[in-house]
Parts: sequence; structure tokens; C-alpha cells
Amino acid sequence: MRYEYTVETEDLAKYYTMGPAIIKALDGINLKIKRGEYVSVMGPSGSG
Repeated sequence: MRYEYTVETEDLAKYYTMGPAIIKALDGINLKIKRGEYVSVMGPSGSG
């Protein structure tokens, strides 16, 4: 069965700054999300 993905990422990265520090939230994330699926990202400082 062939799926069409609503969201597809390759090597996704997300960084943000907090004062002088650069925070790495995501690094090297590969995702394939099908229609109707629910996804959350969880880490040491929380989830979203």
C-alpha cells in the first residue's frame, strides 16, 4: 500500500536563542506523517 504523507521532513533542525546561549531543540529529525496521524515531540524540557 502506498501512502501519501501530509508532512515529510529530512534532517530537520530547530535552534533558538536564550540570552547568549543557542539551544538545540531538534537536530537531524526525519519524519513521515500520514493523514489522520497525531504526533508529538517530547524532550527533557517539555513537549509540543
